[in-house]
Amino acid sequence: MNKEPVFYGRRKPSSETNLHIAIYRERLDVQGIVHTHSLYASGLAVIRKSLPPILEEMAQVIGGDVRVAPYAPAGTLELAEVAVKTLGTSAAVFLANHGY
Repeated sequence: MNKEPVFYGRRKPSSETNLHIAIYRERLDVQGIVHTHSLYASGLAVIRKSLPPILEEMAQVIGGDVRVAPYAPAGTLELAEVAVKTLGTSAAVFLANHGY
């Protein structure tokens, strides 16, 4: 997939394709997305707890706290909207109750 909804290969696109496309369209500086369901990230997201920068490098790369987007059902345009809004100019966002 590139910044336009063009798909390559034979596999079915992710259920979160709308989320990724929304980020690419809003943030022209984004060159790639890492979508993880890390146990630790999911834990912070489920309790709606932002992660402050704990290392200087984190502050420089991410640009501040990793905030938690409000809950929206997985795979929906609503999730894409709240994620993009919460992401803002940051380089990372947690999705509430998303994952595990």
